[in-house]
Amino acid sequence: MPYRRAVSIMVAAGLLAAACAGGNDRAASQGPGPGVAADAPGPTSPEVPAAPPQEPPVAVEPPPEPGPPPQPPWNGGTPPPGMKVHREVGAVTGVGVDAGANVWAVDGSDGIWILTPGGSWRRYTGVGQILRGEPAITVCGADAGKAYVGYYVDGLQDPLHATVEQRAEGDVDRFTLDDAGNLSLEFHYEFHNNNGINADGTIKDKKTFDETRAILSCVRVNEGPFEGEVYFGSNHGLTRVRGDEFGDHRHPDFDYPPCPTPPDGAFECDDAPQAIGFVWGLGLTDAGTVLMSTEWTFAEVAPSDPALEPDLVRWTLNSHPWVLRGPPAFPLPGKTAPAWAPPWYARWPLRFAEPARNRAMAKTADERYWVASERHGLVWFDASGGRLKPYVEVEGEPGTITSLVANPDGSLWVGTDGAGVWRYLPQPRPAALADPPAPEAGTWTRLEGLPGGNVAQLYMETRSGKRQLYVATNAGLAVFTE
Repeated sequence: MPYRRAVSIMVAAGLLAAACAGGNDRAASQGPGPGVAADAPGPTSPEVPAAPPQEPPVAVEPPPEPGPPPQPPWNGGTPPPGMKVHREVGAVTGVGVDAGANVWAVDGSDGIWILTPGGSWRRYTGVGQILRGEPAITVCGADAGKAYVGYYVDGLQDPLHATVEQRAEGDVDRFTLDDAGNLSLEFHYEFHNNNGINADGTIKDKKTFDETRAILSCVRVNEGPFEGEVYFGSNHGLTRVRGDEFGDHRHPDFDYPPCPTPPDGAFECDDAPQAIGFVWGLGLTDAGTVLMSTEWTFAEVAPSDPALEPDLVRWTLNSHPWVLRGPPAFPLPGKTAPAWAPPWYARWPLRFAEPARNRAMAKTADERYWVASERHGLVWFDASGGRLKPYVEVEGEPGTITSLVANPDGSLWVGTDGAGVWRYLPQPRPAALADPPAPEAGTWTRLEGLPGGNVAQLYMETRSGKRQLYVATNAGLAVFTE
């Protein structure tokens, strides 16, 4: 499992998703448990008499010429000019910068690290949900001296009847740091969704569901008309925060026909016909839209106009249109494909049993979307009218990708699980694509000098007028100023 969110408590819990009150969501699968060690002894076998010696062959093929040694998957190397390494913070699962240039980091346990301008790192414990023993795994900077910290807790078997104590678990704390260096809890967000609202905003019922609990990713809007708003990716979808208010939850689900009556027997059916998946990664485009990479699929959604939808609950439940949603479900092998499915489409099957495990998504200035998944590697595609177009597979990925940051020159910073950070410069964009398109082989260049090879997060900070890439690794934090 990628280091991006490989906190031991999460692996042990299996990351089961809670059932959605509005549509019988399917839980996300996180793959098999630990296997048997490769060098584990096998069962004892009885002795077998040795075979009689064989005549040697008349001619022996010479061994192949040894090729160049393979490039090591991880090598810290020499830090380039412009890189500063902070090993003292240890393993980092999340990093963010507030408007006052304070750097915030969390380590997946019971601590929050803060670096003030010109100061040294300080670690804070015994605050917020940390007091409950909940691991802090993600963080986003806010106004000067403020930040949002997200926690991991298990999902509930019955989120409709959550107790007061259960509803207080997990979610997000907003902290403030005063001039004396004291950290205090300013506000706790108790995320829960309410599917009992009518389209006009009137209340149909007052049932609430504690489904959003584990916060896996976050991104803050630092400029434009929605400056200050924050988005959180969780075990159950996308939550939007404005001040102390929130709208929960948007998720790009997909459906198979419910059993036992699939249409004409062409498609497979499923007893839990709605799938969500964990929101592993979030990003923002230059236009201010939000990119979501989830367990099965991916999506882009635009913020709604507060004048039209002042209540964030309405933004969540009023079918606010998706800019883009990932590929719809494709039939299993041996089933009949829909007539509209082009040949390229079959190469990215979206199925319950085989989640893509999308980890990151970005959009470059040339309007290309980039999606990185454990199952399909790195691909790019265009979209028209919210529909996915043929996608191009990228060759030569250095490892499982955990994070993406788009650069103005069209290149990407690529964080990996075990192979550090690389800059990928794509080939020139072709004027037209075949069906299916040919794979692309661009240029991969490794960023040297990192403290560790397991990259949990890449974060780009530009408010200083420079491009500062923050790299959260298993052995410290690196900041590379271009």
